[in-house]
Amino acid sequence: MKENRVIFKTKNYLIKSPEITSTANSKGLFTLPWNIYPLKKKADKNATDSTTVGTTENSNDTQAIASFNFEGNQDCGRVNLSFNFDEISDTGELELIFYYICHWAFSQKDVYSLQTNFPKNKQYQQIFDYLSYKKENIDGTVTFRADYPINTIIFLFIGMVMGLVFGIMFSNIKAGLAFGFVIIGSIGIVKDSNYKRTRNFIEKRD
Repeated sequence: MKENRVIFKTKNYLIKSPEITSTANSKGLFTLPWNIYPLKKKADKNATDSTTVGTTENSNDTQAIASFNFEGNQDCGRVNLSFNFDEISDTGELELIFYYICHWAFSQKDVYSLQTNFPKNKQYQQIFDYLSYKKENIDGTVTFRADYPINTIIFLFIGMVMGLVFGIMFSNIKAGLAFGFVIIGSIGIVKDSNYKRTRNFIEKRD
């Protein structure tokens, strides 16, 4: 979040959310258009008039060349996306833009999947293949699903490290490891279990 809006940057574009003036109207992020602006070029002091290098984030006086919007808040954990990226032909840039869209959406409360329609062409197939989320493409209707957290693995690793430290301190490696795996590891197990329970409830799979 930058000031009162979300901003992402690629090599050639700025992605800007609608302006948010208060927490109360933050739902506008899921209903109002997000615009994409070309980054303005800034001239090198030693370059000729016809040569420009570098970019600047100032796009206030630049017209948006593309836009997208989430079609309302999540429903059963899913948000729908519509977009108009006809003016962006660079596949690499589009891959990054879609990554930012999914990454932001899945960081929001109770959002676990994103559905949109992809054109049936090689470029969008490449974008589909690039995104590493669990996904499906049914006749052009594409769904990306948020990854499940790996708290259990992370906390078990932390437990192993802390267990070794405690084991060395108290001259009992086995007891230290047991403490680390059982106490610290269980925290990760509980966190993952709570996430899955909440996600299943929101997605109405129970």
